[in-house]
Amino acid sequence: MAQEKGGETPSQRYKRMKENINLWYQEMKEWNLSDEEIKILEPYYLPTYGTPAQQEELMMILMDDKICHFTLAEGNMARKVVAKKDMKKIPELHEKIVNQAPNPNFGEYVYETAIKPQLGYSFSLIHSLEYSYIGIQTVILATRFPEVYWNTACLRVDSGLDEDASSNYDKIAKAVGNMQNYGINIKSIDINKSGYMFEPDEENNAILFGLKGLTGVGGDVIQEIINVRPFNSFNDFQEKTNTNRTVTLALIKSGAFDEFSPREKVMEEYLRQISEPKKRITLQNFKRLADANLLPQEFNFHKRLFVFNKALKANCKINDMYAINGNYYDFYEEFFDISLLVPLEDGLGITQKVWDKMYKNKMQEVSNYFKQNQKEILQKYNNYLFKEQWDKYANGTISTWEMDALGTYVHEHELAHVKYDIYNIKNFSSQSEQPVSTFTFKRNGRDIPVYDTYRLIGTVVGKDLVKSTVNLLTPDSGVILVKFTKDYFAKYNRRISEMDENGVNKIVETGWFNRGSLIMVNGFRRGNTFVAKKYKKTNSHQLYKITEVHDDGTISITNARYGEEE
Repeated sequence: MAQEKGGETPSQRYKRMKENINLWYQEMKEWNLSDEEIKILEPYYLPTYGTPAQQEELMMILMDDKICHFTLAEGNMARKVVAKKDMKKIPELHEKIVNQAPNPNFGEYVYETAIKPQLGYSFSLIHSLEYSYIGIQTVILATRFPEVYWNTACLRVDSGLDEDASSNYDKIAKAVGNMQNYGINIKSIDINKSGYMFEPDEENNAILFGLKGLTGVGGDVIQEIINVRPFNSFNDFQEKTNTNRTVTLALIKSGAFDEFSPREKVMEEYLRQISEPKKRITLQNFKRLADANLLPQEFNFHKRLFVFNKALKANCKINDMYAINGNYYDFYEEFFDISLLVPLEDGLGITQKVWDKMYKNKMQEVSNYFKQNQKEILQKYNNYLFKEQWDKYANGTISTWEMDALGTYVHEHELAHVKYDIYNIKNFSSQSEQPVSTFTFKRNGRDIPVYDTYRLIGTVVGKDLVKSTVNLLTPDSGVILVKFTKDYFAKYNRRISEMDENGVNKIVETGWFNRGSLIMVNGFRRGNTFVAKKYKKTNSHQLYKITEVHDDGTISITNARYGEEE
């Protein structure tokens, strides 16, 4: 229990007088309490060794006819004033106690020993009992079971991953990152073992990630998975469940199927399925093959012809004719017999039947090529379709996948191997909690300090739009709160849109503070917060976006938003 301010705490007083209850009687004698007054107080003070600490005890003392004879309503009002620390009403309560006591000295003693200590902290008997049970349970959990159970319980509370609540992915990421910073092993999701919440893995002294921490996966899907497991392979999972693409990709990225096969192999298997590989190449695939640049140069003319034919049918059809004018005439004249053209009202044209036959004859060359090289072109095309899916859903490292699926890392941080010394990056935990001032300058008669600055790097796992803060998961210090000015935060948090040729607004750059963004921030530490800052002479911008992480420990960065110059 906390003291009001300074002096002996109620718990210290309790211990002291429990060891020697005569100290309480000695105290009352020093206050010149009579034997009769002492007898009046004994029923309320002796059970707690001269330290009445509960709200119920406060009320009973004040309501005693031989002490202050408060009514029930007055006693409850006194409890509320003390419990809520309504300082404006404390003097009035103090005066009432002294005035209604048998004598002022007796009233002052009651106030000093039964009322005033509860201004530091006031608790009810009902809550004390409940929290005592919880306290005993936590002591047993912490001392009689392997530490992984205690760590798991703490992680469940810190992450807010309650079965009846929606998942707060920012909170989960922060809790997991801080746990890992303490050296606690967090394992990936296991499709056969993971439950809703974090579970202890006693055998490996690790905490198993909960399925509810998986981005975009709801309770119904989780229940379906739990109901039909165990699974003996990824294919077995697909046969037994009806999960959609989003859920399946999230499970793969999280490592849920690692027990069956390496994660990259499972991802490849699944993406080859959803890329819908072709079994045969025909002219129907010509456009996709052309767009993928999978046709030999000898078919460059046929690419142009394909576009010409499509435009002709879309724009130049007149009854059973195609009008051949302007640019269409120029292309036709270069490659086809103009004697086949006939006059139309506004120019020249060709019958659809004649043109379709000419087009088919030219494209037969491509069709023959497909037949002669079916196996080779089929393999190239299916590989292209697969790569298209891979680039869309599976770019990056396993760590990148985990950030996508879990909002945090189970494997090493994406920035774990960046060379700090090159970029003036520091370990946040090892820095002084108070910024170091190198010099000051005067402004309006005040000394303004200029602080030493350095850089932090990390992955954004959450943000607060009101407070202009970002939760940054660093490679070395867990999750750090980074504070920006409102204007600066707003500039880099906003999405940038641009009107396309069809008059539709399209997003050309998302904000830099979205979950998963890699950033580098310049500033200094103040307490447990990193304050983003640069001065005129600082050889750095305040914020950079990390666009690429290289194998040699270097990074590509930019300070410019879309449309700005570096």
